[in-house]
Formats: sequence, C-alpha cells, structure tokens
Amino acid sequence: MRISQLIATKFSGKKNQDDKAVVTSLPTVKIVAVAKDEAAYIPEWVHHHIYFGFNAIDIYINRTSDNSQDVIQALQKTVPGLACLSADWVDTCPAEAKNYLQFIVYAKAFEEEKKAQDFDYVMFIDIDEFWTPCDMQSSIQDVINQQPEASALSFGWFNEHGQDTHFQPIQCQSAGQLSPLVKTLISLKADMTEVGLHQSQLSNDKVYMVDGDSFISNTDNKECLHQDLVKIRAVMILHRMFRSPMEYISLLSRGRPSDTLALKLNRGGYNKASGTHTRFELNQEAYLVYIESLTEFLGQENTQAVLEQAKHFVCKRYDTTLSAMGDLPIENLINLFEVFKGCDEQVMNCLVETIAQSSSLQSC
Repeated sequence: MRISQLIATKFSGKKNQDDKAVVTSLPTVKIVAVAKDEAAYIPEWVHHHIYFGFNAIDIYINRTSDNSQDVIQALQKTVPGLACLSADWVDTCPAEAKNYLQFIVYAKAFEEEKKAQDFDYVMFIDIDEFWTPCDMQSSIQDVINQQPEASALSFGWFNEHGQDTHFQPIQCQSAGQLSPLVKTLISLKADMTEVGLHQSQLSNDKVYMVDGDSFISNTDNKECLHQDLVKIRAVMILHRMFRSPMEYISLLSRGRPSDTLALKLNRGGYNKASGTHTRFELNQEAYLVYIESLTEFLGQENTQAVLEQAKHFVCKRYDTTLSAMGDLPIENLINLFEVFKGCDEQVMNCLVETIAQSSSLQSC
C-alpha cells in the first residue's frame, strides 16, 4: 500500500469535518509525545506509527533549538492527523513543577482527550520509542481488538543497540537488551489516578500485556514488569537511544526535562543498557514492504529540505557535546566516564583532555 493510501485510511478520528460522529468498528488511538531537539527523527517516527494504524499524533515541543516546528509543519501537508503544540508554558511554573514537564503534559492531554471523546485510547511515547509488531503487519487496532475489555495494554521495552552508519531505520534483525520497563496504551474510559511515563496507575486495574498476561509490576518499581514476565512478545517498544556512535553522543546534549545540566547523564554508555542480551527479529518480507513505504514517505518534496537541515543540526550538536563536557560541575565529571563508556578511543581521549582542562577543575 502506498503511503498516500496509508494516510487516507489510517489517519482518521471518530469525527468528520462537520464534527459529526462517524460510526466505526475500529478503535481509534492518539499518540501524545514530548520532543526536544529531535527534528531529524520525527519524520521516520511519524511514518512508523501511521503505518501501524495510529490515528492521530500530538507532538509537544519544549526548550527546542532545532527546526522541529518546521519539520512537523512540512509533514502536516500530507499527514492531517499530526499536530504541533508548545509545552514551553510549563516553564512558567515554579522550579519544582518544571522538573515534571512530561507528567504535566501527559496529565493535561489525558484529561482533554477524555472530555473530547474523539478517540478511544491514548498512548504516551517518546520520539526514540517505536511501537513495533514482530510480524510488521499487525495494527494497533488488531492488538486492541484481541483484548477489548482491557483498561490498558502494556508493551515490553527492547533497548536496540546502535549501528555504524548514521540515520538508519529500524533493522530486520536487531541486537539489544530486554528492559523490564514498559510503555502503555490507556483506554480513555479508564479512571487514571496517577499519570506515569511508562505505566500510569488506574483505579479499575485491568492492565494486560499484548499476549493476555496480566501486568504484574516489579516490587521495586511499579512502572517495571515483574522479572519473571520479561520476554520478547508479539509487539515490543523499540527504544532507539543509541542509533550510531555520533548520534548517541549528539543526543546527550538534549539534557533531561527533570534537570538543568547541559548533558544527559542517565546513560550507562554506548550500547550499554540493563537487561538480558538478545535479538529482536521481524518478518523479513513484511519488513521490506515497510522500508519501501518509509523511503517513499521520507522522499516527499515537502520533507526533504527540512529533514536535511535537521540532520545537519545533529552532526553539529556532536561537537557541542564534546565541548560541553568541561563545563559540567565538578561533582558530575566522574559521570562522564560512565556515559561515554563504549565510545571509540578518539572520543575517550577527547574526554580525558577536556576534563583535565575543564573550568570546573581549574576553579578547585
């Protein structure tokens, strides 16, 4: 199916242009995401979720210095279910609230969608997270219809290892590590008591995995799956936090919404993640059809120029990351060796030299 047909058939809500209800037997799902300086990855991510049947996507951009808004606006010419919203208003809140930016945005979005009644489900996922069925054919609707009584459906996390080449799509066979974390699709009929980034708390607690197993949380972390239930299932969330060595280092300069440091320090190194080492394999024939659709989508005239600009930003930010290392507070410098573990010798030598000459050390 050509991408124009995919958009026409999959990006439709429960209401028409006259805002009148349209009868449909398929459940409708909206994705809500918060993005910061991820313009280079938005087109691929949007296509991916169109392809698997998601009906609408709201992207909240915050503290952004790349061309995310231009990229989204370009995509809107062919993807009518895509919206670009600002989350900068959260930064007008007291400092304590700013650290919970994603929680605030997700809670607001859930309440608004619940009242609007335009969609049946909502899912909170990041731009580096890809809802991916192993058969590369099942839609989100197929999965929901297998367990329509569920208040929420959780999907396991697979930390995909990076590749040598920049800006690559998901691979047919990926090495990586299984994480106990999940991402969760939530019915808008559910009574949410506490929003979560991975697993929200519901009062009517009918939360299942994709294969029908009940979600049982880890005793140490309510957003993690119990260790006995962690395995590859028919649908996984591909967490693409590594991509390639250059991109991994560049992405560290995005920081975290919950702190003000120049670099993202909650990483254990390149291709280093917790969990069991394993492989995630996709249906090869269906994967090739997917890649053909992705290539067509990314090749659209309205997307190409802004996408190239976004990729240039990522490459330039790589140098910014290396420069920013020496400006971290002294108590954070030791974390850099953990974050850069697994990177090549040239980067590690640069790290040692930068730290030795850092303004933090000079002031001690």
